Amino acid sequence: MLWVIIFLAVLVAAAAATWIAAVRTDRHFFGKRYDGNPDVRYFEASDFVGLQANPVSFSSAPGITLRGFLYRKEGLQPRALAVFVHGLGAGHLAYTTEIDFLARCGYLVLGFDMTGCGASDGRADGFDQGPLDIAAALRFVRSQPALSALPIVLVGHSWGAFSVMNALPAQPDVRAAVAICGFASSASAAAQKTFGRFAFLAPLLSGWLWLFNRRRFGKDANQNSLRSLRASNQPLLLLYGGRDLTVRYRENGARIRKVAARRANTKFILYPEKGHNAYLSDRTQRAMYEQFGAIPKEIRSDRAKLKDYYASLDYRLLTEEDPQVMQEIAAFLDGCLSARN
Repeated sequence: MLWVIIFLAVLVAAAAATWIAAVRTDRHFFGKRYDGNPDVRYFEASDFVGLQANPVSFSSAPGITLRGFLYRKEGLQPRALAVFVHGLGAGHLAYTTEIDFLARCGYLVLGFDMTGCGASDGRADGFDQGPLDIAAALRFVRSQPALSALPIVLVGHSWGAFSVMNALPAQPDVRAAVAICGFASSASAAAQKTFGRFAFLAPLLSGWLWLFNRRRFGKDANQNSLRSLRASNQPLLLLYGGRDLTVRYRENGARIRKVAARRANTKFILYPEKGHNAYLSDRTQRAMYEQFGAIPKEIRSDRAKLKDYYASLDYRLLTEEDPQVMQEIAAFLDGCLSARN
């Protein structure tokens, strides 16, 4: 009897400890806005030659308006519409270089800020909001005759990649998709990020986070990329960095790769030496670590010095793309569009 009591006491203590950790994790990631760093420069259309941007807005949920732009290259007739879906942090303006690349490839690009990010309304209450916001963007596209006539492709990074993969089953008219460094599920991603290199402990938190998601999103909660890939059949390009410390490859990309191997029309590329921003050049990834990840303590603690430090950075270097990776994306989408024409 004593051993039973001890066992139950340990079980209750473990449940209480993981619940407290789950609450802290949830509060760390969600229930707030992500508007980027006010001292960091985010490129706009005017920073690129011939990139035109027309503002758009549409509703994602009652009282929630999402805002963004339709980007196109001056003088080019769009061959398709690319919906670009950003990662968590600063909205779509953190990816204007990638948007400009797609526009140069002949795409009309819908770049928008998801709920709780950038210029859009609301709070970021969970990763499962991403597929809902993509659905809202596609409803907007289909409501516009000039847009609905174009073939549609999806491109996303990180949270955006997770959102793209999980949007596919409900969007059969999407021609093709590219997902860069996407994670397997909302609960596991938050838990893995909390534990860092001890990500194998993440399942201890995932159960509670799963329940939190269920409370917020109901039937739309707890999207799972593995399940969604099995349920969809659109051509898909998956890109991962082997040294990704944000969406760790072993817990995410490696698992997704196994599903992708049994999925038709799917191409999986692992870049062993790349990190989370696998579309950036190697020297840019090094520069990001050196300039953002290793800011001297005396600068971090002085607001004026920190602002000056960010102003002094070479943002062209910090957004330099890897031409090989970007050409992989362009060639994949081109092949998918050509195959359907």
